[in-house]
Amino acid sequence: MKITDSQIDKLESLIIEGEVTLNSTPKGKADFIEKVKCTISEFCKDNNESFPNWIDITIPPVNVGDDSSTEKAKKEYYPNLLPHFLNMLRELQSQYYMRKQLEEIQKQTIESSRQTDEAEKQTAESVKQTTEAKTANKWSSWAVIISTIAVAVSICALCFSTCTQTIHMDENQYQELKQFLMKDSI
Repeated sequence: MKITDSQIDKLESLIIEGEVTLNSTPKGKADFIEKVKCTISEFCKDNNESFPNWIDITIPPVNVGDDSSTEKAKKEYYPNLLPHFLNMLRELQSQYYMRKQLEEIQKQTIESSRQTDEAEKQTAESVKQTTEAKTANKWSSWAVIISTIAVAVSICALCFSTCTQTIHMDENQYQELKQFLMKDSI
């Protein structure tokens, strides 16, 4: 038998009422057991379940045609059944809370699995980004080497260009050189 969320409060009320009924008269105990049977019957009907065996086997002995014996059996038999009924109600309550704990554990397990999958995806993405960063780092190292070589070549070219001397002459010097060269060639 399975207790639902909507039935647990009623079950817990029955348990409390049963604790109080333990010190009640035999008639009170018999009435309480009948109430438990009716309530459990309602639960079974709501849940589309069969009536539990532990209630079926607790029916007091009945003598056909002898109502006084039947009433006497109920008065003597029911008081002895009350602790058994309370134990069974507590067991139903216990099963309900264990089932709830299992459901919560399953939810947490599913969430943990989802987080693990997400972490694995992030790890794979991180590895991919690390590989891309290493490749980019390698290419940037080559770019630095090439840039360094280009700077060295530029410096060498600059040095060679400054090593050649340029002679500057003003107009008077030019004219003198021109006359000198012309005299020499004639």
